Amino acid sequence: MNLVFLPNVNYQKYNLRGNISAELVKNLTVGLNLNTSTGTRERFNFTYDYGSDDLNNLWGKLLYMGTNVPSYIDGKPVNPGWLGNVIEMMKNGGYWRNENQQIDALITAEYKVPFIKGLALKSWYSQNTNNSFVKTFAKKQLLYNFKTTGANNLIYTNELVSPTPVLSGDPGQEYVGNEYTKANSYQFDMQVAYDTTIGKHTFGVQGIYEQYEYQSNFFSAYRYNFPAFTTDQFFAASGNNADWKNDGKEVQDGRLSYIGRLNYEYDQRYLFSASVRRDGSVKFAPDKRWGWFPSVSAGWVISNENFFKAMASKSVDFMKLRASYATTGNDVIGGWQWLDQYNIDKNSYYYGNGISGPRLTYGGIPNPNLTWEKKSQSLNIGLDVGLFQKCQHDPGILAKTYL
Repeated sequence: MNLVFLPNVNYQKYNLRGNISAELVKNLTVGLNLNTSTGTRERFNFTYDYGSDDLNNLWGKLLYMGTNVPSYIDGKPVNPGWLGNVIEMMKNGGYWRNENQQIDALITAEYKVPFIKGLALKSWYSQNTNNSFVKTFAKKQLLYNFKTTGANNLIYTNELVSPTPVLSGDPGQEYVGNEYTKANSYQFDMQVAYDTTIGKHTFGVQGIYEQYEYQSNFFSAYRYNFPAFTTDQFFAASGNNADWKNDGKEVQDGRLSYIGRLNYEYDQRYLFSASVRRDGSVKFAPDKRWGWFPSVSAGWVISNENFFKAMASKSVDFMKLRASYATTGNDVIGGWQWLDQYNIDKNSYYYGNGISGPRLTYGGIPNPNLTWEKKSQSLNIGLDVGLFQKCQHDPGILAKTYL
């Protein structure tokens, strides 16, 4: 539905969700969560935004529009020159349409071991499928040249230079194009958790296994120029392969993680937690694939101390001092940079006999030592305060340092 001021801008989306959970046998609970959505985003075509959602290059172009240039005179679209008639472009310059479908499934299982109190086994498996089809149609608009007057010829009259319209300069070539993207990913987690309380001591131990894989395929086909008539169908586009443009690629990603976590609490006053992650990524060389990322935190619930209860006012009913240190990792880089890479150049190489052939270019010097970036090492100290038994307030971080 178009509820904005721009013409030919529409977005429709439909969602369907379902969730079920059942205890199959005693102590074993399984769940299934399904979600599917289909949506269509459509807007007018603007060649230089390349599918961006915010049309940022269009707004930049509007800054150059002269306030003296009308979009229409007597109902005829005005040709303002290289800038183009933006209004006519929106109405009759073609379209960009993205049809997207996503399917998400989450399967969960939890088993509480009956003969060991506090021991639970959990598992999750999530699957995501994302299909995207983008169709682009760009065509020139019919514009009219009007005579101008005034000292600097900046005032437009309603007198035509010629009764015959001219084609707009944008797009440089009319075209129709399709782009297909299919992406699949999954994540599989397993967790062993044990929680117990002995007197005033509460212990919690967790061991977690995570596995993630991603695969996507992309293919695009464009045809430029229309010999007979312009329409948004491939059959009408040029049959000359010089007016064809095809592209395609595949993307793969994968991670493996082992996580251990320990929690301890004494008498609801002293808190301690420590964890360590060992993460592996396929983006790095086999001997640089793994990284360690520890973290630790501690807390002191001052409001549960006897001396605080004796001296505290009725307005302050909760106070906790906390501190933490953590490291996180980052593998968001292009994959396979530890290998020599060669690319096929779009430009041809011409041999001495005039025959052309493809040309290989070197992809850059490999870095076999590339590994996990330690994104941050942070020391964090803070104070939490509760007021009037209703308001929980964090006055802010007392100290936060990135190392």
